[in-house]
Amino acid sequence: MWLRLPALAAAVIAWFLTRHFLDRMMGERTAWFRRGDHLFLGLVYCAWWLPYAIGTRPEILGALGSAIALVLVARAVERRSLLPAAFGAMAAGLAFAAHPTGGVAFAPLLLAIPALWRIARRNGTVASAVARTVAVLSVGSVPLFAAFADASLHDFLVGSSRFAAVEKPLTWTDEAARYGLLLSGEPMGAFAKRAVVLVALVALLWFALLWVASRIRKTPLGFRMTLAGWSLAIGLVALWITTSKWTHHFGALSVLGPVLLATVFFLAPGVVREVLGGRRLPVWLLVLVPVSFLPPIIVSLQGPNSWAYAWGQFLYRAWVPPQVGSLGLASLKIWGPVLVLALVGVALLLRRRGLDWRSGGILFAATGVVSVFFLLSTGFLYGTFANAAVRGLSSYSVGAANLKDPSGRACLTEDAITLWDAPSGSALPAATGVAAVIPVAAPIAQTPAPEMIDPDALPLGGWPASDPPPAGDLDVWADSADGLSAARETGWYELPASLADRQRVAVLVGGTATDEDATGVIAQVGTRSGDRVTVRHELWLTDAAVRPGWRSITMDLGPADLGDGAVLRLVGVDGSTGAGKWFGFSEPRLADGVRMNDYVQHGEPTLVAWQSSFWFPCERPIRIADGILEPPAVATTWGNVAPDNIWVERRGGALAGVARIATVSTPATEMVEAGSLWGRVETFAYPYPTDGYTVSSTPRTAMGWSSPFGEASQIVAAKRAGVLR
Repeated sequence: MWLRLPALAAAVIAWFLTRHFLDRMMGERTAWFRRGDHLFLGLVYCAWWLPYAIGTRPEILGALGSAIALVLVARAVERRSLLPAAFGAMAAGLAFAAHPTGGVAFAPLLLAIPALWRIARRNGTVASAVARTVAVLSVGSVPLFAAFADASLHDFLVGSSRFAAVEKPLTWTDEAARYGLLLSGEPMGAFAKRAVVLVALVALLWFALLWVASRIRKTPLGFRMTLAGWSLAIGLVALWITTSKWTHHFGALSVLGPVLLATVFFLAPGVVREVLGGRRLPVWLLVLVPVSFLPPIIVSLQGPNSWAYAWGQFLYRAWVPPQVGSLGLASLKIWGPVLVLALVGVALLLRRRGLDWRSGGILFAATGVVSVFFLLSTGFLYGTFANAAVRGLSSYSVGAANLKDPSGRACLTEDAITLWDAPSGSALPAATGVAAVIPVAAPIAQTPAPEMIDPDALPLGGWPASDPPPAGDLDVWADSADGLSAARETGWYELPASLADRQRVAVLVGGTATDEDATGVIAQVGTRSGDRVTVRHELWLTDAAVRPGWRSITMDLGPADLGDGAVLRLVGVDGSTGAGKWFGFSEPRLADGVRMNDYVQHGEPTLVAWQSSFWFPCERPIRIADGILEPPAVATTWGNVAPDNIWVERRGGALAGVARIATVSTPATEMVEAGSLWGRVETFAYPYPTDGYTVSSTPRTAMGWSSPFGEASQIVAAKRAGVLR
């Protein structure tokens, strides 16, 4: 929770700056009008800031820099002084130094260039204007100190080429991908993220038409209104030319977006009256303006209530579009009547005040519709998250953990995760003397053909020398030979009469064990009568993804599978035929569930998956310094999928080398209300000491555009080029 305080502080500062900017636009408006404008600005401000910018991402600085630049540029033009613009340029430069999306903060400055040039030329020659301009631009050197405080020009120059070695960079021609993600059914297209952007795009279109009409009618909008409207357009262009196309970059527009919305929905109707000069608007246009916002409203509410890198415990209507009961909020049954009521209500209010309903005032109907929309969408966002936090107080949810343990010292996330480690479990008694087996009536699809079962396949201890199983006294059968396609049956084991609350029967698998490779373990559950076993049903045990090292997999056994005479046999099926693929499996073990808090030793070097790095404050991050990575004792991975790029050698992953030299063990895990979908915990056992070296440093001076160590080879670049195999 404390990690969000800087973002909150930035939001508060930006709010006061934004409100000050709009207050100067309202002129002689009534106190009620000002309050209404402040309330609407606060509403759209929360609607934009909360889903995008209350976190730790650097887009926050782009938004704050935009607010500072907006206020200072307007002040510079109105007071005819270049000094505020210079400080505005510095703020924009610092935002850009923090992250490329901070370039949106330059939007007010770019729009003000003609006005600032006129100020620079005031009472002087072109030479003096150039001198003043150079003086202002010199302030732009300040961000350079921030940008290169811990890096060199050489790092900047080679950074893009190193990235290109592992991933093709996107260009401005790929901008459609950002909007494709925004409209997708994934967390990048969550309903609250769609809401502000789609409404702002339509509002920007209407602002552009109003600006054109004002130019034709020779009724200027004024510098501040022009700045408020076109800054968002320039900001969208600034995002367009960045090389990253994720939707969370819209967070950099968390100031420019609300400013435009407040301008269009509260100030534009009055300007329309001035532009019309007493003329009436056609009825079709009066209806079209509020109606034009229904498509973005409905499309927004068709987005899912899902959020990236969140587990969604107790979240109401998680992973689906917002709805209350059986009524979806994207329904025209809701927004049709809202539109009609808004039009009729505004028309009656105008008539009561003696104003023509066909004047620009009727456009406030659009303000009413959009206000209801933002109240509903933002209220649903707040309500579902608050509800999840309260419901999780007696169990676990991220929100509840923040309420119960704001400091993060109680390690509540680790306490919500239970692990089952097969090597640490106890052996099941052998069921000897079985003479006959009656096969199951309906074998599962993975049942091997009889000719595949070979008692000599997957020999005991046949794992690759480079990937031994974790330490333990359990039997492990494996074969590292390429191209093997065979199966091996174990003996029979007695199952317990019952399982305790956190007990599971588990098996250890290694190498390739996925459905895609038709490789895994068949657990045959049966009942013994004398020397005969009747197989009642079979379970297919395999991993959900390709993972390094050895993994524990638990069996879903119910009360009917246990009791007197209940027995179990495993059939290891190796269907992998590709080069470099191998498979191994162990005897079954009775494993007791252990909380992650008790399984790992807090203080050990840990590499937490970046997607959930803030949920494990009790784990000490590994140290990466002097070109050396501290070998981790523990790691986590995100989701029920293959480990991400930090494990991939061709990506230069931090754990690629670790997985190659250490024995990797991945217990089966479950999190409260998330099951195994939350991720995994990995432990590493190294065959040699990890601290058998000393580090010494000798300073060396080099020019900023060159490397003090020469051009170091890059494994991932060499592999991609085919130099290394």
